[in-house]
Amino acid sequence: MYESDKMTRDEIKAIYEEDVHKLLRYLNWLQKVSGTVTSDIYKGEGIESTSVTFPVYDANLLAFIKEIKGSVFMNKNCVYTYSKYRLRTPADELKLIDRCTMQEVKLIGDILANYAIKGTVKGTVWSEGVKNGIYLAAVLKLKDLLEIRKPLA
Repeated sequence: MYESDKMTRDEIKAIYEEDVHKLLRYLNWLQKVSGTVTSDIYKGEGIESTSVTFPVYDANLLAFIKEIKGSVFMNKNCVYTYSKYRLRTPADELKLIDRCTMQEVKLIGDILANYAIKGTVKGTVWSEGVKNGIYLAAVLKLKDLLEIRKPLA
C-alpha cells in the first residue's frame, strides 16, 4: 500500500503537478516520434576494428530522460512494482498505465524510473520506451489524471 492511498486528490496533485508539467513539454515530440527509433549506432569511419560501437540518442530523448531522473517519479525500488504486478512486456506496462487511477500515479512513475535506470546500463532501453509508446502513454495518462479543475497543457 502506497502512502498516496491515504492522500487526497489535491495532495497528490500538489506533489506531482510540477514534474508532470516538465514532462508535458515533451508531449508534442513524443506524439511525433512514438513508435519510431530515436537512436542510432555510431560506428565511426574506419575504426570498427579498434573501437566499440555506441548509441547516439536524439537530444529530446536525452532531455526527457534527464527530466525523469530529476523528478519525484524517480524510484530506485521500481523493480518491486514490476515484480508485484508481473510486468514482463511493454504490453503489460501499457495495460498498467491505462488502468492506473489518481491514487496509483506512483506506479506510472515506477515505470518511467525503470526505463531511466535500465537505460544507463543497456543502451537500447531508452529508445525502446519511445518505440513501444511507453513514454507517450505515461505522459498522457499523467496529464489526464492530474487535470482536476483545469487543463495542464
